[in-house]
Amino acid sequence: MKLDSYHIKKILGYISQGMCKEHACAMTGIAKSTLYKWCQEGEEHARMELDTLQRQLYEGIPVADAHSVYEQVKNITKAAKKDWRASAWFLERRYPAQYARRDPPPPERERAKIMLIG
Repeated sequence: MKLDSYHIKKILGYISQGMCKEHACAMTGIAKSTLYKWCQEGEEHARMELDTLQRQLYEGIPVADAHSVYEQVKNITKAAKKDWRASAWFLERRYPAQYARRDPPPPERERAKIMLIG
């Protein structure tokens, strides 16, 4: 299959809606290996500063991913205005070192007392 503007638009559109690359490929009717081949070519073309469809796809995927994240964060922020748990959920996942739930440490086992008899 040959890469064209139609397929770039479809793939990036699906990714920007939150689909993973594998599902975007399935919806577009291309093999995952074809997408990865195009992206490898696009990376090479970017290094060479060539303006190609492969480069357009390669550089568009991170932007589409970022758009998807933006939309989800917007939804969480909207939900958080009504329910604080949406904010807590976001913070736990975005900043796990600071906000993730921590299980309490297991209780220390009591040391057995040894009594000498006799």
